[in-house]
Amino acid sequence: MNHRRSLPKLGRGGPHRLAMLRNLSRSLALHGIIRTTMGRAKALRRIVGPAIVARACGWAQTDGSRGRARGTRVIVRKAFLRRGDLAPMCSVVLA
Repeated sequence: MNHRRSLPKLGRGGPHRLAMLRNLSRSLALHGIIRTTMGRAKALRRIVGPAIVARACGWAQTDGSRGRARGTRVIVRKAFLRRGDLAPMCSVVLA
């Protein structure tokens, strides 16, 4: 069952999936823009967005008692279909 599952599986095991998302978030922080598949971008947005809000507001203020911060700092733009398997690609921009 998928109760309370925070991230999609992305066709990988748990440690591999977390390592891949960690590498994507590191590349996004370093370069400001990356190009990846739509599924990975949506999973990355769920990790990077709250981390940026927590860093900007201070860790103590993001304990969840005041609800989630509005607005996003990660923008996902559809780009093209990848040649070969027609996977939907997109650009992830750090705003």
